[in-house]
Amino acid sequence: MGQFLFLAPNPERLPPRAVERAYLAGMEGVPWQSRNREVDGQLSFHREISESGNLFMPWLVAGRGEVLLSTASLMERPRPYHLTIELARGALNRLRNQWANWKAAGLRTSPQLPELVQETTRLFFQAVTDASDAAESDAQRCIALTLDAIDLLAADYSQQVLQIRHQSAPKLATLLGCNTEIKPLNKAETEQFLATFNLAATPLCWKSIEENAGERDWTAVDQQIQWCRNQGLKVCAGPLLRIDSHDLPDWIYLWDDDFENIQSCVIQQVQAAVKRYIGSVHIWNCAAGLNLAGDLTLSEEQKLKLAVTAIDAVREVDRKAPLIITFDQPWAEYLRTEAFDLSPLHFADALIRADLGIAGIGLEINLGYSPRGSLFRDPLEFSQQIDRWAVLGLPLILFLTVPSSNTPDPNSRRNCQVHLGDKSWTPEDQRDLVERLVPLLISKQSVHGLVWSQRCDANPHEFPHGGLFDAQHEPKPALESLRSLREKHLN
Repeated sequence: MGQFLFLAPNPERLPPRAVERAYLAGMEGVPWQSRNREVDGQLSFHREISESGNLFMPWLVAGRGEVLLSTASLMERPRPYHLTIELARGALNRLRNQWANWKAAGLRTSPQLPELVQETTRLFFQAVTDASDAAESDAQRCIALTLDAIDLLAADYSQQVLQIRHQSAPKLATLLGCNTEIKPLNKAETEQFLATFNLAATPLCWKSIEENAGERDWTAVDQQIQWCRNQGLKVCAGPLLRIDSHDLPDWIYLWDDDFENIQSCVIQQVQAAVKRYIGSVHIWNCAAGLNLAGDLTLSEEQKLKLAVTAIDAVREVDRKAPLIITFDQPWAEYLRTEAFDLSPLHFADALIRADLGIAGIGLEINLGYSPRGSLFRDPLEFSQQIDRWAVLGLPLILFLTVPSSNTPDPNSRRNCQVHLGDKSWTPEDQRDLVERLVPLLISKQSVHGLVWSQRCDANPHEFPHGGLFDAQHEPKPALESLRSLREKHLN
């Protein structure tokens, strides 16, 4: 059994449940199962294997709230590591390595960046060589400045890559979309939706459509699909299959121990939807979240078979419209506690190798939520994750949700929390994160679409405060930022 030990930092640096949510990973970034504990002033992380690895730890950073940081690759040893110094080392190491790589590829950086890197390096060496209590403070300042430098580096990269791409196309063909949800948009929402988005993601919730077995009510979906047609929007419909309690009809659980019957029900529902909307849908989101445990008692092999079943069911009816498979939590934080053989990337790779006609991969990223969300990360972590998925060779569509508040949300259907640390989160923070992150995402050639997963906080929704319209149907500042990005960069 392998073990990593760290000196517990000042408690004010750790957000709630930080040790529980931390994880160890190897070179590919895939978490290992581990037992995490805090005992006698030390943090211990136990695994079943013995090899070097990186610790990923939620951390409180002044002015930012909670951010997931990682150490550099560490070897196992009996003596505990100084956690704050190792997190500073890891952040600085990622910054310097990525800067060197992009600089070698021709990136021109802002004049402030070398000065920031020099100062962060000085603070790090000061922390490492100082035996006094000041080492903790220097390491924390190093982390904060390194994150500032990472933001600057990512902004330089995004700006220059977009400039290069605009040389061959004044406007990019990247799709920018939003979930229409089922409740109709009012006049003001419609105007702002159309000014911002060129794609409508229309949900096909099996539970809402077929509340009673064999009795399907398409009324609400018909209205939204027709609205999209009237507005001239491209439509991404689905997911056609998602195996959690919010999407599965209650009666399906009668067959929980009968996989063949579940397959049969999936085929009937998928084909009924595709037959009804063929010709009106431009992209089928065939299945989503099958990489997670779900609420049916299914093995990984059975979930792979369900994915194949859904894909084949679509293709039997509609051979023209492209289809995608969507994976939730692409960093796979859930693997720390779940005994799965396949990471999301390996799950996707297995389906692609089967040559089923998958046209693209969807990645669902719900930032700052737990459970069923992804931890907040810096832009370089996003860049690296997108590049990992790009290796599969298929276009990527990103489904993004970011909260605008960390207060209770009565309209949220999920029992989850917003983990933002000690910072009061606001709609302006949601906007700022959009402005830092979305240009980087759309600059990637592998990203063919970005969809905001929730439209309005007034409607029943999955994740707290994740909409672009608030509970009074008023637009949040992030919507204007997305509209501006579309005007500047997209068709």
